[in-house]
Amino acid sequence: MKRIVACIATFVLCATIAPLYTASARATEVAPEPIARSYPTQTSGVAGFGSPNDGIPWGLDRIDQRTSISSVAAQRSYAYASGTTGAGVTVYVVDSGVQANHLDFGGRVVNGWSYRADNAARLSYISSRNRYASDPDNGIAPCSNTYDFEDGGIRYQRQFDPAVFDGPSSVVANDFGTTDNDGHGTHVAGIVGGTLAGVAKEATIVPVRVLDSCGAGTLTMILNGLNWILQRHTAGNKAVVNLSLGFTTEVPEVDAVITQMINKGMIVVAASGNRGASACGTTPAGTLGTFSVGSTYTASVNGAFVDREPSFSNYGDCVDLFAPGTQIVSPWSYLHPENSSVVASAFATMSGTSMAAPHVSGVLARYLNTVSLSANADASVSSNAWTWTQLHATCNAVSYFSNSRVMQTPNRLLAIGAPVTTPCVPRNLTATPDVESATVSWNAPVAHNGEVPTYEVSLSPSGKSCVTTQLTCAFTGLFGNTPYTVSVITRNSAGTSNVVVTTVTPIPSVSQLEVVPGDGTLVARWTAVVGPGVTFTAVVTPGGARCVTTTTTCVFEGLTNDQVYNVTVTGENTVGASTTNAVAVPNGAPKVPTVVRTTTGIGRVSFRWNPIIGSVNPTYVLSTRDGQYLCTTTSTSCTIRGLTNGKFQSFYLSTRTTAGGESLTRTRVRVAAGFKVRQTSVKRSTRVSLTSLVTPISRGRITWRTSPGCRIAGGQLITPNRRTTCSLTVSVGASGGSPAMSTRVTLDIR
Repeated sequence: MKRIVACIATFVLCATIAPLYTASARATEVAPEPIARSYPTQTSGVAGFGSPNDGIPWGLDRIDQRTSISSVAAQRSYAYASGTTGAGVTVYVVDSGVQANHLDFGGRVVNGWSYRADNAARLSYISSRNRYASDPDNGIAPCSNTYDFEDGGIRYQRQFDPAVFDGPSSVVANDFGTTDNDGHGTHVAGIVGGTLAGVAKEATIVPVRVLDSCGAGTLTMILNGLNWILQRHTAGNKAVVNLSLGFTTEVPEVDAVITQMINKGMIVVAASGNRGASACGTTPAGTLGTFSVGSTYTASVNGAFVDREPSFSNYGDCVDLFAPGTQIVSPWSYLHPENSSVVASAFATMSGTSMAAPHVSGVLARYLNTVSLSANADASVSSNAWTWTQLHATCNAVSYFSNSRVMQTPNRLLAIGAPVTTPCVPRNLTATPDVESATVSWNAPVAHNGEVPTYEVSLSPSGKSCVTTQLTCAFTGLFGNTPYTVSVITRNSAGTSNVVVTTVTPIPSVSQLEVVPGDGTLVARWTAVVGPGVTFTAVVTPGGARCVTTTTTCVFEGLTNDQVYNVTVTGENTVGASTTNAVAVPNGAPKVPTVVRTTTGIGRVSFRWNPIIGSVNPTYVLSTRDGQYLCTTTSTSCTIRGLTNGKFQSFYLSTRTTAGGESLTRTRVRVAAGFKVRQTSVKRSTRVSLTSLVTPISRGRITWRTSPGCRIAGGQLITPNRRTTCSLTVSVGASGGSPAMSTRVTLDIR
């Protein structure tokens, strides 16, 4: 993917000149790499320190107080305790090198690393320089030997010709990054730890040269420099890595190395970038775990200086805090005025997020000066440093460049050693309703102005309150559906913040659910506060019967007896709902089948019926009155054996439930084994086939007889012309294993 360079460096003149490298150097070219750039925006030229107090750069004056700097330079100061000077802390300045012999470093710059001494990094740079002529978007432009700023009409030159210095024809083994042909790295290092200009005045500076004389470097240059730091660092040593450079997109390889650094107990600080855009999606400003720093400047308003965000500073929730970054005076590398002598130990005034980041690195070096690290130090070092930074930083001191942006940098301004001042209000206050209760939560202010605050929460009209150092409070025993006002203030030893307010309406409680069972019915009753805006929904499962009401009673009908039902009642208002449930079983008497079909056999009768509805898993009981014959089953059929053929028996069918309920009636069936009685009612003055009345099961010889009033002729029964009754006797001889049998059926003549 093509990546665009990351900064606007108006103090660098990147003239188009012909590449000076040989064909053999071109042969080493590889695919284009992402390019990182330093993050200055301008330089105002050579500066100096006066006396007695103009020698305090305004950025140092700003970070040790809560109020803005004085408009009178002589009134500026920078105070620090002797035990918080950064002594014993190593700060790696990953940049264009550091001019180690500058007087402001007092000999505290030690040998580091340079891409010029690393063959892979050197070749990567040469490849990118050679590519520029044909592919400017993916190449590094040749760097001019002359700076683009003037001082008193004088044009200054670099101490070495970049055409020779930046892309040496072979490895420069004795290059340890202790010269700086750009000046940017020296300026950054001076802000970190210069004796006059620096925040941590006794920190050890280690230069890591990953950029050329105009502040550009390839991915390989950056990676190899960072990996050198990673290999050199010993866990338990106190170290800060300053990255006043970056890519305009995410570079996972660099992100991964930074993560390893943090996991080994190192603190990584990155400039947010100078495009006036979101820092998210960039490396290292958007890399998880870095201290990403935006810039501020001072502006005179009605005779007083105020802190503002410059237009160039990248912003958003991937930037962690602000620090001074405009018109910052710090050391510069050697300068050659045209036709004049060398200017040694120069100072210059520069602006950019490159200048903001080293203020943070210096403060963190001072912080590390005050803590002890174990040999197994890990990412907790960085995490604890962040907690400390947020504690001491100043909240809401910076005016945003634009108030219309969706994402803003947290309004957190770097501070160290500043007095405790009144805290800022908590952010994002929310109150979450629950059943007759509420939980209030908030985010801490972006910074704590020097002291851990306490939070005081009150709830009206309840009179309840909570005092805590946590970020949440829970309130119980509230009235459901009653609005409450929640007020929160922050307090420290200097005073209290303004009040932030929100409201909450707890959810009504539903309790003491009672369900009364009946015959196919359930009556649900519960306890709740009834009022405007409150509805109750009762649901019965299985089946899903539903009742919606504003009262506290629901009746459910048409249910199945002996079925286990779950009854759920939900009380709801506009903010939420509460639920209670109970289990109940309708307990009405079961029904009984009214139609029973029979099939007769020799010495047996089979009975069949349809299942009843309205009860779950009923038991059917079929028996004679005396109990001689009995069949108990959960199916819908039963066979009675051992009956006397031809003898009519009355069987009674009833039902029972598992809960012990019994049907209120019984169904009577009269039947005789061995014979199928087809009908027992015949019209007057008719002829009816005998076998249509009674059919024997046996194939033996059949004999028919009838009582007076009816007569038999030609296999038919002839009925009289009046209403009466006749008896029909059927006898069957033995046949094929079936015994002889007979039966008598009473016929109703209608």
